[in-house]
Amino acid sequence: VIIILCIFFNQWDQFITDEQTVNAQESAQTNVTIHSDEKSVQVFQTISSLSDKSIYEIIVPEKASNWTCTYNDKDECKRVWRAENIIETKGSQLHITYSLPLNKKTNTLIRDWLFQLKGVTIDHVELKIIESHHRNGKWLAGIPLSGFVKEDLIDYYFFSGKTNNPALLWYNEEINTERNETQYSYYGNHYPEIKELIQKHEEKVKEA
Repeated sequence: VIIILCIFFNQWDQFITDEQTVNAQESAQTNVTIHSDEKSVQVFQTISSLSDKSIYEIIVPEKASNWTCTYNDKDECKRVWRAENIIETKGSQLHITYSLPLNKKTNTLIRDWLFQLKGVTIDHVELKIIESHHRNGKWLAGIPLSGFVKEDLIDYYFFSGKTNNPALLWYNEEINTERNETQYSYYGNHYPEIKELIQKHEEKVKEA
């Protein structure tokens, strides 16, 4: 009897995982704000255009820590089937906060850092980076830089593009930028190196 029950529950668990956790072929957008600290970055990510009262499996970035998930009303996301990374939506948005390690003493490329939902394609990313600790370097991303504001104590970066998980690059030297009609471009002695790093990541995404 015990063996039969175990087989039944395993089959049921597989069924609900395959049939109910994923809204296949669904697309969504994400809006991200990064606050840069001394040895890490704090990430605030909102995933939008989701189906209400639906169940999703969250794909957690390998280096993310201390992550939380909330709804628009600040309530904690409801876990399903006692699984840490399977949640039910309430409304069309999820708000996820987490930390990522960062060594700003050297050039650091961060890959696969955004939270994803299994079966959901993120087709547009809006990214804002707030930098107040190390202003002698530069933030780059695998999507176009749409704006940059340098104030007395804080730098603000704005990126926007059609992708699902753009690479991030912290470059610990100053890099010049040039703006045309639609976006900023990077130039200077380090441009080929930066472009190669970003392109390698984007090629990896396309192959996956």
